[in-house]
Amino acid sequence: MASEIEILEQILRATDPFSVLAIPKEPVDISKLSSCYRRIALCVHPDKNDDPRAEQAFKLLNAAFETLGDEHQQQAALRRAGYTEARRAPRKRSRSPPSPRESERRKRDKESVWAEMHKFEIHLKATRLAQVMEKRKKAAERSEERKAARERRDAE
Repeated sequence: MASEIEILEQILRATDPFSVLAIPKEPVDISKLSSCYRRIALCVHPDKNDDPRAEQAFKLLNAAFETLGDEHQQQAALRRAGYTEARRAPRKRSRSPPSPRESERRKRDKESVWAEMHKFEIHLKATRLAQVMEKRKKAAERSEERKAARERRDAE
């Protein structure tokens, strides 16, 4: 396997997303793309690599991954790279569509999750508001105590 410096220099010299990820210029599915990305990211991540160019290389790697991860952008990149048979990448077979009953159940579940999240957000906001009000109350009490102490001191 190439050294981290060689990989870093390859990314910085690359002219297209396929070269950045070191994959052939042909349609690629997301699983292969992800494994290539992870393998290279471990070498060029700024936290793992002390080279000053690591951050720039990591940004280029992320941009290439995002480009090829989107089907339409991948097709455009293939056309720019000169791939003549720019067609959809092979996809895994999906299951048959869910039954109407299953669709309704999923919809209800999703709505209940959103409702729970909304309740939790309201609870958090109320808790924060109560904390702010308590702080203000204590600050007002301290202010009153200081004022009363100042008046007693002035009266003496």
